[in-house]
Amino acid sequence: MTTASVTRSERLQNNFLKTLPRVYFALFVLLIFLGIVSPLSVAPSNLVNLIRQGAALGIVAIGQTIVLISGGLDLSVGSTVILSDVLAAMLISGRESSVAPVVSLVLVIGTFIGFVNGLLITRFNVTPFIATLGMNFIVYGAALVFSGGAPRGDIPDSMRFWGNGFIGGFFPSAALIWILVTIVAALMLRRTTFGRQLVAVGANRLAARLSGVRDQTVTLLAYTFSSLMA
Repeated sequence: MTTASVTRSERLQNNFLKTLPRVYFALFVLLIFLGIVSPLSVAPSNLVNLIRQGAALGIVAIGQTIVLISGGLDLSVGSTVILSDVLAAMLISGRESSVAPVVSLVLVIGTFIGFVNGLLITRFNVTPFIATLGMNFIVYGAALVFSGGAPRGDIPDSMRFWGNGFIGGFFPSAALIWILVTIVAALMLRRTTFGRQLVAVGANRLAARLSGVRDQTVTLLAYTFSSLMA
């Protein structure tokens, strides 16, 4: 290997380390600390379990990230998840034939919640904190009313597989959905006009508006996407 190729390789490594977000270094240090304190916590089986259990939260976090990039905040995602779970379990009640229509219904309801959040913020000038906090209480109350305070129902094994199952006996199926959603979100942010407009609105809303960006539409779509992920 020539000196020039070694220098080029070192330069690429240094550039990669400089562009790598600091949070990954913090995560690496945390894993080392956990391995020292409790070696079982970093065992492969436990890490796979953490990925499986954290996939749903990761998908919600992707939606929240889109809102944060736009300069907003969505406090209603928690109760949106609760309402979705309650509706899905009670309406499906273990019936395979009900999975597709109920899942579609739940996705529509989640999208509608985000759409209302976006309307409150863009059309009625309600601050994101107040709008989404109020929506959080409304949606949580709707879940309590619908369930009567005692959730019932069940989901079939085919649907349970995508939450708790494993592909090939070792790869969490929920992680596959998480990865696919992450790829779609990353492509949306980096390769689409909406992604560039989203970043522009979050960086400087007035400048984006003066540049021709329809900032209210971008904000509305960001909150709608967030609730859809929830």
